[in-house]
Amino acid sequence: MSLWQIILLSIIGANLTHYIAHKNNIGAIRASAGLTILFVFINNFFLFSLQAQAIFFGATFVGMASKKRMGHRSISLASFIYSLVIFYLIGFAKGMGGALGTSAFIGCSTTAFFIYFYKKKEFTLFI
Repeated sequence: MSLWQIILLSIIGANLTHYIAHKNNIGAIRASAGLTILFVFINNFFLFSLQAQAIFFGATFVGMASKKRMGHRSISLASFIYSLVIFYLIGFAKGMGGALGTSAFIGCSTTAFFIYFYKKKEFTLFI
C-alpha cells in the first residue's frame, strides 16, 4: 500500500471509531470490534490486502482515545502520526507482536504531548 492510502485509511478508521464510540454511547471496544468486522466483510468483496485490514484495525486503536483528551481534529492528527509510524515500522516489525498498538500509542501520545504544550502556550501549533 502507498503512504497516502495508509493515511486515508487510518484517518477514516480512527474518526469512525471515535464518533461511533462517543456519540452513540456504544463504547470504544465495541466500536473498534464492530468496525473492524465490517471492514473485513467489505474487504472480502473489494479484495483489499491483509495489510489494509491490519492498518484499519490499528487505526481503530487510535479512535479509542477518550473524548476528554482528544477531539476529532486531535484524532485525525494522531491517526496521521500513526500512519507514518506504521508505514516505516511495518517492515521492521515482522514477527514482532504489538506493532499496531505501539504505533497507535506513539500517535496518541505524541498528539497529547502537542496538546499539553499548546495549552501551556510554550509554542504555537495548529491542533
